[in-house]
Amino acid sequence: MIDSSPNPLSEKVKLVISDIDGTLVNNARELTPRARKAVFALRDAGIRFTVISARPPSGVAPLMAVLQIAEPVACFNGALFVSPEHKPVAEKTMRPEDVLRVGHTIQSYGLDVWLYSPQGWFVSNLHGSHVEHQTWLVQLQPQAIKDLETLTAGVWKMVGVSDNFDAVVRCETQLQQDLSLQVSATRSQSYYLDVSHRDANKGAAVEQIARLTRVPTEQIATIGDMPTDVFMFRVSGVSIAMGNASADVQSAATYVTASNEEDGFALAMERYFLAQSSTSATTRT
Repeated sequence: MIDSSPNPLSEKVKLVISDIDGTLVNNARELTPRARKAVFALRDAGIRFTVISARPPSGVAPLMAVLQIAEPVACFNGALFVSPEHKPVAEKTMRPEDVLRVGHTIQSYGLDVWLYSPQGWFVSNLHGSHVEHQTWLVQLQPQAIKDLETLTAGVWKMVGVSDNFDAVVRCETQLQQDLSLQVSATRSQSYYLDVSHRDANKGAAVEQIARLTRVPTEQIATIGDMPTDVFMFRVSGVSIAMGNASADVQSAATYVTASNEEDGFALAMERYFLAQSSTSATTRT
């Protein structure tokens, strides 16, 4: 059932910030026509829109073009911010000594190491899990890590990669225990452990975008599906978890919408911020 009455949240929220994978796009990494329409409808309603993603700039650029994003975008979970013209506007890089410690810890749990820096995308196993898919997704060619000590300068993000999900969780716990004052370590997928500078997490990214756009955080709405997105939820005025999110992620949000395979992003925008609303999104109690 569609209710055409105005939603009061549309007056409170001036900026929507979305995660990409598992949220804005479906499992095939496609932006549906309904999601695209919702973003343009937000702007027509006077609500600005941008994204925060674990992806590098090359993986975000196509969506920026299609959606005509006119606000700063956060890449690598907030380690690098780029303008609509794809120019860097702010960054947080890891300390070289932390790069080495993180790399050694990731490998000790049997995970592959990925590293992103101005020098490129480096991987410990060129034929490892998810390398081929990531190459297609972010339009970057991986380079082999031959000596980690030569790659410690200017690192935006490291990733521990494995289809042994339990090992990923245990490695996450270890890094959070040993290096919580130096780095942020959180899963962006069940098989990806994202590690970046302590202040390069999605919560800090929301605060940085708030400063860059001059929109107070209480007037920002965030939407996502993974533990990395809970950092956004904690600092934004309104938060929405996807239906494909875990119970823990859903419990951290103000609202829960349908899954990314059911156009949950668009449904949430329609219900909470646009004139149309859908009963497919629900309030957390």
